[in-house]
Amino acid sequence: MKPIKLTMTAFGPFAGTEVIDFQQMDKEPVFLICGPTGAGKTMIFDAIAYALFGEASGQERKPEELRSDFAGDDVLTEVELIFAIRGQSYRIYRQPRQLRRKKSGEGVTEVAAKAELSYTDAGGAVWVFTRAAEINEKVREILGLGADQFKQIMMLPQGEFRKLLTADSKEREAILRDIFDAARYLQLQLALKQESDRLEKEIKEIRKFQQQWILQLQAAPEEAAGLAELLAKEEIDRPELFAAVRRQNESDIRQAETKKEKAEQLAGQIQQKKETLFYRQQENEKLSELKRVQAYLLRLKARAEEIGQKEAEAEAIRRALVLKPYAEQCRDLARQAEQLAAEKVQRQAALQAAEAQKEKLAQSYQAFQSEEYKAALAAAGEELQTLGREIPLLRSLLDLRERYNRLKQENSVKEKEFQEFTGQKEKLQIRMKELRRTLEETESSEAAKTVLEQKLAQFLKWKELWQKEESCRRRQKENKAAEQELAERLVAAERLYQSEQEKLRHNHVLALRQDLKDGDICPVCLGVYRTPAGDSGRAEAADLKRAEQAREEVRREQEALLKKQTELAAQSRLFTEQLIAESGQESLSEIRQYLSQKEAEQADMQKQAAEYARQIQLRRAAKKELEQAAAAEEALLRREKEITAEYQQKQAELNEAAGQGRALKESISAGYREKASPAAVEELERRRIKLETERAEAETKREQTEKDYRQSQVAYAQAQTAGEEAERHSRQRQEQWQKAQAEFQSRLTAQNFADETAWRQTADKEAAEDALRAEVKAYGEEWLRSTETEKRLRQEVTIETPHPLAQTEEEIRQLEAERAAAGEQVILLRRRADENERVLKELIRMEQRRESEKKEYAGISALAKAANGENIKKLTFERYVLAVFLEDVLRMANYRLAKMTGRYTLKRKEEVTHRGRQSGLEIEVFDAFTGKTRNVNTLSGGEGFKAALAMALGLSEVISAYAGGIELDMLLIDEGFGTLDPESLDAAVDCILELQAGGKLIGIISHVAELKERIPAKLEVRQTPQGSYTKYRIGAADEA
Repeated sequence: MKPIKLTMTAFGPFAGTEVIDFQQMDKEPVFLICGPTGAGKTMIFDAIAYALFGEASGQERKPEELRSDFAGDDVLTEVELIFAIRGQSYRIYRQPRQLRRKKSGEGVTEVAAKAELSYTDAGGAVWVFTRAAEINEKVREILGLGADQFKQIMMLPQGEFRKLLTADSKEREAILRDIFDAARYLQLQLALKQESDRLEKEIKEIRKFQQQWILQLQAAPEEAAGLAELLAKEEIDRPELFAAVRRQNESDIRQAETKKEKAEQLAGQIQQKKETLFYRQQENEKLSELKRVQAYLLRLKARAEEIGQKEAEAEAIRRALVLKPYAEQCRDLARQAEQLAAEKVQRQAALQAAEAQKEKLAQSYQAFQSEEYKAALAAAGEELQTLGREIPLLRSLLDLRERYNRLKQENSVKEKEFQEFTGQKEKLQIRMKELRRTLEETESSEAAKTVLEQKLAQFLKWKELWQKEESCRRRQKENKAAEQELAERLVAAERLYQSEQEKLRHNHVLALRQDLKDGDICPVCLGVYRTPAGDSGRAEAADLKRAEQAREEVRREQEALLKKQTELAAQSRLFTEQLIAESGQESLSEIRQYLSQKEAEQADMQKQAAEYARQIQLRRAAKKELEQAAAAEEALLRREKEITAEYQQKQAELNEAAGQGRALKESISAGYREKASPAAVEELERRRIKLETERAEAETKREQTEKDYRQSQVAYAQAQTAGEEAERHSRQRQEQWQKAQAEFQSRLTAQNFADETAWRQTADKEAAEDALRAEVKAYGEEWLRSTETEKRLRQEVTIETPHPLAQTEEEIRQLEAERAAAGEQVILLRRRADENERVLKELIRMEQRRESEKKEYAGISALAKAANGENIKKLTFERYVLAVFLEDVLRMANYRLAKMTGRYTLKRKEEVTHRGRQSGLEIEVFDAFTGKTRNVNTLSGGEGFKAALAMALGLSEVISAYAGGIELDMLLIDEGFGTLDPESLDAAVDCILELQAGGKLIGIISHVAELKERIPAKLEVRQTPQGSYTKYRIGAADEA
């Protein structure tokens, strides 16, 4: 990879757009980057790293912090890099997340981060990528390197490339893991450990499950030895257990078959007994039924006379019902005769009323035909005609007078309104002058308030950071007491655990000696046993488990508290660093003093800010009121013109109304002119309405009277006809009733009824007839059925007294109890055998699986232990691989270091470190002058720089070799040459020039004067109050 052109805008100290063309350095591939401290030399490295990977070359700088403080608010920070690799050119552009002034309005807006990678492939196709994650992946694919690898082999930032030399073993492991992407070796090592742990845990789980399944085995209680004795042991031999289960299962099955045969024999005996019992029960029931039927027949015979009487009563009711239609006919004809007689009387009364109404209406009709009525009607018509002509004229005259008065009043109002508008306009103009003066006085308040609020916000932010830091320290102090308490609890828990362990061991001893008597030989110590005076107490495994869990719980709490304390310390350090960086103070005491001083000023600042806020509010209100006043003034002027025009129009309408009123008055009749008032006109209108109403009512009454008179004549004729018809119908119905009554009396005699009263008493019992006949019928049927049943039972019954049944039932109950007991034993034996067989199969399956897992675990466990450092050299698999990489790096580094020093050789320490901790990545230096090795940290500053430079150059070459032909056409080195003496400096430069001979572009940042003389090509970074800029030149550097 070789850079072609770097373009930076508003980046670091570069305020504007800065372009560095690396093609002009082709003639001098080794160039010096020089300039004063803080000018921005390292920012060139940062720009290249940020363009490629989205992060700076040093870890302490974040992308959001790369924006230039010299740039204007409307200029965006952005970086563009054009580079080439394997003959292919690429362009990459990045813009970090940042704040920019709004294009319209006040304040700032956040601009999102952007990125773009583009290139044209060999086929001419243009590729463009815009997603940051996709671009980062593509850059890694193009370069064959990640950000950390790139920084290690192509960019050696200030202070970064010494890490690999001076880091301890653990830090060096992390660095090498990132550089060589060795995480996969650690993953393999961890995967072996996880698989080994999994298999071990699985074997233990299988053993645990086996124990749970063994608890489900059911031993036969009647066996003195066998499965029950085996299950009582602490440790059970699996094959012996399996054989014992099979033997018991076979025994259970044989016993179940024997019990089954016995149950079947008992079932046959029970069946015979039940058949005998059933036969005797049937004979007893028939004898009982015969006695019951005979008693029932005696009760039926006693009711015979009663049933005969009910049968006669039902026949009498039947004969009475035959005459019922004739009685109903007589009753209907009598009712109709009475109704017709009453109707005849009503018709006669209606005829008399119709005749009287006809005479009365005839008199009214004659009155409306007289001459007096006709003359009065004509006079009313003439008066109505006159009133209809004069009233509208009078109303028009009144309307004109009202309009004239209204117009006159409106003109007076307009005159008054015009005067009021003039006063309002003068007051408004005075208020507008006052508002303009207020705006001038508060013009600078808003800018001052913004500055003050920024200072106040910055102080409050620092104050909050200080409070957070104090809170962290306070919580750390509070946790100290908890640490002490946890330490004491852990000691107590450990003692309890040891005590429970000792008790459990004692239990085992008690178990061994429980069958020993005084004088017996102890199987453990082979000594003579003597009963102890007393035991100290027993403990269960569960007690030990609980003690262990309690101890582990305290340990977890202790680890959690330690983690919390570490986090609090880190937070406190972070808050302190942020405070020092932002406030410009050098220590916490200076920050505390500074904050105390600002605390005293805070109230004044807040008061001043409130005053500025009040002035701004006053200014905004004045501005708004001024705008409203200007609009109001314009509205007043428009309204003034409108009022003048309206007044002139109203005056013309007033003159017109006066002329129309005089003309209208002349057209009104002389007798009505004095009545030109609202009251008089209303009185005339009421008179007109009254006349119209009276004339209409008289005409309506005349027409109605004539109509009523003619209807009365028709009604009289109809009433006369109806009266005659009613007389005829009444006479006919009376004759029909007399004839029907004679017929009914004749039939009563024929049906043997003395009179109508006797017949009615019998007919009223009609509802009881069906019940009587049903009762008589049921009696006959019941007598017949019971007689036949009694006859049949006398033929079937062969005993005179009932059979005794209690003894047979008791025998059956005893036999059934014996059969049930035998059946339960069969079920119990079979169930126990089936359950034990199921458990046995599962135990055998688990044992087979456990043996398989044990074989696999043996191989995996050995590999895992070896890979995770449980070997003679205490070296993990990942460290072994990293050690190989480190050997290659040291071999290439020593080639460079020998040229620069001629004295030192870097070596990997192979001895196992103190206390057997993991090792293999420690570095020591061999001094050829003393013939001894020593720690690399004992090298002086210049010696350390040369060793670190040699390591960095060696690392670059090794990574290039392992990366499969990656083109590394550039190397950038930042500082460190100031610690070298002239001879060492020459050696270091020779090494760098040797690299340049291979075609690499090498850039060096340094203030060393000798380098300026040795290296003619210089990229100068010049610093000004407006920001920095660069200039490339060959030869002596300008002093400007």
